[in-house]
Order: sequence, then C-alpha cells, then structure tokens
Amino acid sequence: MKYKIDSSHKTRFDFPIIENEIRKLEKILFENKIEEVIEFKKWQNDFKLIYGSKNTKIRLYITIALLYFIGHSLISKYVFKTTELVHNDKNFITNIKKVQDNIKTELKVVDLFDFEYFNPIFSLLESNKISFFPSIINSLTDYLFKLDIEPAYKFDFLIQTVISSIIRHKSGMFYTMPFLVKKMVDDTYMFGERVLDPCCGSGNFLIEIIKRILSSNKSFSSINSATVAT
Repeated sequence: MKYKIDSSHKTRFDFPIIENEIRKLEKILFENKIEEVIEFKKWQNDFKLIYGSKNTKIRLYITIALLYFIGHSLISKYVFKTTELVHNDKNFITNIKKVQDNIKTELKVVDLFDFEYFNPIFSLLESNKISFFPSIINSLTDYLFKLDIEPAYKFDFLIQTVISSIIRHKSGMFYTMPFLVKKMVDDTYMFGERVLDPCCGSGNFLIEIIKRILSSNKSFSSINSATVAT
C-alpha cells in the first residue's frame, strides 16, 4: 500500500524549511507500520479524546513528538543552563536521556516522562532509520532560541505555530495573549488560592500565576501551600 502524504492546510507546517523532512519522516513511520505499534495505539487512544479520531493520525503524532523532544531542549537551556542538545546529532539520544535524568534528580516532584508514546521514535533513531530527525529538532530549537520572546512563552509560540488552529479550536484550545493573561491574573488571582486549569493548553495562566508566586516575598511554606494544578 502506497502512503499518501496529507499536505492539506490542516496539517502543513508553518516552517517550510522542515516540511520536506517531516514528509520524509511521515513516510518512514508508515513504512515501518507505526500504526500497528502498541505505543502508537496508546497515544492514538489517549489523544483522540482531545483532538478527535479524524485528526489523530501519523502527522499529528509527529507534531506532538516534536513538541516532546523540543521541550527537552528548552528545559536544558532555561532550567539547567546548557545547550548541549543543540547541534549535537551524534549524541542526541544520550543527551535526551541526560535531561530526563537531571529532571528526576533535581526536580524530584516533577515526573514528565512517565509515558512511552515515543518509544518507536527512539527505536528508529537507534536503528539509524531516521538519522535526520535530530536536525529537525535542532532547526526548530535554534529558531526558538533566537526569537525575541520571553522564555516562558516560547513553548506556547511553538504550539500555536505547529498545531493547526483548526485542530486546536476543535479540541477547545484557544490562544490567550500574555498581556491579557497578566491582566486577568492581576484582576482575579489571590495569593494562596488553589488554581485548577483543566484546559491549560500551553499553560499561560499557570505560568503567570507561578511567576506571581515565585516573585512574592512569602515564605517557602506559604508558597508551598499555594497549589497550582492542571
């Protein structure tokens, strides 16, 4: 069966520089029967609750995988103050796992990697079938690092760019600009209140509230009691 690339406006990337590479990756995943792999099926089952069955195909899987791996680079640079993931295709897997280990060691209350959706990507990397994949991550990461955007909102920018607004809106995700988020938090948030944002998207409201908590002069115990949940 020949794979037909979906080049519609709903799935096309806004980064022309990587569109051809994404199409190549899409074809390779199809040829390696990704849709029959248990981790992909688990991802599809979970994410169709958000994006619907029609949209949870290989292209969206790649998009979410890009967000996942680029997230490692952002954490590496802005949390651990190193950019060793960037322009280091040879040690890409090692450095990804190093970031994960650092998070587990230094941020013990955070467990960001308790799912296995992207094990098929790791397997294809290890077998050298998608050796170009790290360069896609590095191109996008490089682009993000150079943007004149506050670091806290770079991941948000990425989500708005690589996930079609049609798909986002159908799933209930609507972008709220940072200045409006700040105004709404200023007007409504009281320190110590518990905050629940079950539709947080890229987390702009939670980011603003956390920034408010961390910049306060409150004691650690009072900050610890100001719970933010998703």
